[in-house]
Amino acid sequence: MRRGRSTRPTTTPAGDRRWLTGRPVAPAIWGSPLGPRLALAVLAILALSALAACGPRNGADQIGFLRGGQLWTINPDGSAAAPIAGGHVVSFAWAPDHLIVVFRYGAHATTAAAATLAAADAPSEIAVTSVDGSAAVTITPGVAGLAHSDAWWDATGNRLVYREGVVSAAGAAAGIALYELSQSDQPAGIARHALGGSLIAPAVAPDGARVALLDSQGNVRLGAPGAVGTVLVSGALATLPGGGRPARLLWQPGHQALLFAVLDGNGGVRLVLTDLAGDTRVIGDVPAALDYAFSPDGTELLVQTPGAFMVWRAASGADQTPTFTWPEADPLALAWWSPDGHDVLVRDRAGISLADLQARTARPLLGAPAPAVGPVRSGAPAAWQPLVSGPWSPDSARFVFADPGTGMWEGRPLPTAHSGGGLYVASTHAGGLPQLIDAGADTDPSWSTLDPSAAFLAGS
Repeated sequence: MRRGRSTRPTTTPAGDRRWLTGRPVAPAIWGSPLGPRLALAVLAILALSALAACGPRNGADQIGFLRGGQLWTINPDGSAAAPIAGGHVVSFAWAPDHLIVVFRYGAHATTAAAATLAAADAPSEIAVTSVDGSAAVTITPGVAGLAHSDAWWDATGNRLVYREGVVSAAGAAAGIALYELSQSDQPAGIARHALGGSLIAPAVAPDGARVALLDSQGNVRLGAPGAVGTVLVSGALATLPGGGRPARLLWQPGHQALLFAVLDGNGGVRLVLTDLAGDTRVIGDVPAALDYAFSPDGTELLVQTPGAFMVWRAASGADQTPTFTWPEADPLALAWWSPDGHDVLVRDRAGISLADLQARTARPLLGAPAPAVGPVRSGAPAAWQPLVSGPWSPDSARFVFADPGTGMWEGRPLPTAHSGGGLYVASTHAGGLPQLIDAGADTDPSWSTLDPSAAFLAGS
């Protein structure tokens, strides 16, 4: 049973934030005296105390999804479906402990297109709430007209990264958006650092004490949050050749090392790993790369090319050849590592497929007659961000997906209700048809979270 639910953030006039009691609380405005900020800090402490008093639910058993501008949770068997946040919610992401969730909301924000899975930057607010919807705290500053991106967690779940920028008279994001690193338990942006000067999404160290940035000269800089940092290596790419997609800075999970991309001398991409002493080694050369992400334990690297996915060893002594490659014709395909690193789930415009990295096989599961991923807008995405929300169950045995009920599962029709499809849970290797756990216009289901270094990018 859900209990202790307080009023959640909603779209209200500027300055009206309803947290613990449902009564308006005056926000801290940038440049204001210290007093209001201290008052908000006290409210944040009270909010966290209320969250703790509610008693944690078993968040690992919950699946999150969006429906009609609300954030819902549901058990994997279809029971206990209930909304936990409203106010035109357009995105969300579970924290690594799966007991709290960050979400973005606002009347001016628009829901992501058919499964770009990343809503475009727009005037909106970012908030954090518990798994039962209690003790919600809005973490963005109380300044009207600021555009925000979706937010993603660092590996520890203590901090959040998001973009923030000004808004044009037409109501769209304009100018340069800066990345912000914010604590997840402090309201109105009073405990955050601007990560200015990075051409691509910054990489937060696993301990949260350092941030890697890429400056305009191609230098990878490492320093404390908000600091300029010192140059670790030079010559890194901000944009991958050929398609204009962003290059990545990735902390290797479980290691003190950074991955970055350089040109290989033949117009392709060389993926290089450097430790904090500056010692570097090449993981591999790829003629053309679209994206790449570590396995959850950091021992392997999944690389997407215009025609295939390939897995490379990231451990010391790697022979610089992929260990497994399988075809993928859709350059807009999205991929998710399973939490145990044994499988990769791929969703493209043809449907869903599963790659078993231990058996070295890849097989189609869901055939979708309509496009499932990729921007439906004209032109390239304006920005990119990591897909830290994942469809996998924490034990990697099952995964969740949304379908209108028109897909075919290994040649057989999906189970449907009178209203069509909805949310489905499928077994990874057990076989059989997926279970329809909720009927309706549900989107963006998420069961688990990924370290940003183990997540692919989605365009917004």
